[in-house]
Amino acid sequence: DKWPLTVIIPNMLCVTVIYIPLMLFGLLGNILTILVVWLRPHMRSSTYLYLSSMAISDLLILLLLPLDLYKLWRPAPWPLGDLACKLTMFLSECCTFCTILHITFLSLERYLAVCWPITAKTMVTRRRTRALIGCLWLAWTFSLPYYDLLLWLPNTDTSVYSTENSVHLICFPLLGNRTGVPKSSKKWFRV
Repeated sequence: DKWPLTVIIPNMLCVTVIYIPLMLFGLLGNILTILVVWLRPHMRSSTYLYLSSMAISDLLILLLLPLDLYKLWRPAPWPLGDLACKLTMFLSECCTFCTILHITFLSLERYLAVCWPITAKTMVTRRRTRALIGCLWLAWTFSLPYYDLLLWLPNTDTSVYSTENSVHLICFPLLGNRTGVPKSSKKWFRV
């Protein structure tokens, strides 16, 4: 069952039109955030330290967007090999976990500052915030089960195929192969 090009091409154009400005404005905004916080010493409060660290994580995610666009427009063959495919997916997961943890701890810090301002003044220091941010960057350890799953997947092309009861996961998880799944090369994993 093949995907018609009248469905694929508009979807690919839509994703590309969204990705390019998102990537450009995201790179610009995150680089400016990092520069402002690190070039101005008075901006190094715990809140801005969280924001600049989260901007680094977001930059890494944004730097992977060109590979996603490449996989969108040229799903097969993936020229960088199976390991690079799995590593880019793993790095994306790591940065996502790290960003989520940054938002969570920034919210907790703001909660303390609003609800218990006196306690927050003594508990939330730059030194503790830097130590906590260092721990947050170890978020890649939460992604290890995901990487372990990727290592067990067979060497594949570049798509995700699914049927009612099974999923075939390969490098590109958005639109699937334009020509459908060849029946002779299906390797299915039960969900």
